[in-house]
Amino acid sequence: MIEIVVKKEENNIPLGELLKVRNISRRLVTKLKRTENGITRNNILIRTVDKVFENDKIILADIEGSPLDANPKLNVKVLYEDDEVVVFDKPQFMPCHPSIKHQGDTLGNFFAYHCPTLTFRPVNRLDRDTSGCVIVAKNQHAAHMLQKSYDKKYYGLTKQIPLSGGRICAPIAREKDSIILRCIRNDG
Repeated sequence: MIEIVVKKEENNIPLGELLKVRNISRRLVTKLKRTENGITRNNILIRTVDKVFENDKIILADIEGSPLDANPKLNVKVLYEDDEVVVFDKPQFMPCHPSIKHQGDTLGNFFAYHCPTLTFRPVNRLDRDTSGCVIVAKNQHAAHMLQKSYDKKYYGLTKQIPLSGGRICAPIAREKDSIILRCIRNDG
């Protein structure tokens, strides 16, 4: 649930305009309009064309999808958490999302255990073989606000090549017959 209290400078504007100013995505607004009691003002249904007034309390209902199966046996470290977001240290070889070959062993399944009433909304993702930080929004508004608000840096380990630090700059391309594996190639 998202609660918005209309400020003095927002007095007498259409609700749709207020939601835009408050960075509520159009996609979420569309879903809420199709949800029973999706958007209310002072506990009464309101349309996006209706004007709002100072101190009105606008409530945006929670819209949750189908939950994933929780798996308490998975071991994932929580790096940060608040009311809006959780950041996990995803281990190597753990997929982010369930797939045909991975049911019950994903970060999504751990999230379902960690936050049983919430929908899994990863803001970023990492390949199964990659370990690192995965940001998961706890609601649709947080997911919208976090879009493109982060940078990714990858660090690699090398075998048989002694390095004392530094940076490797080379053109990377897909390995033949793979959509996941990468290699260094002149046309990369």
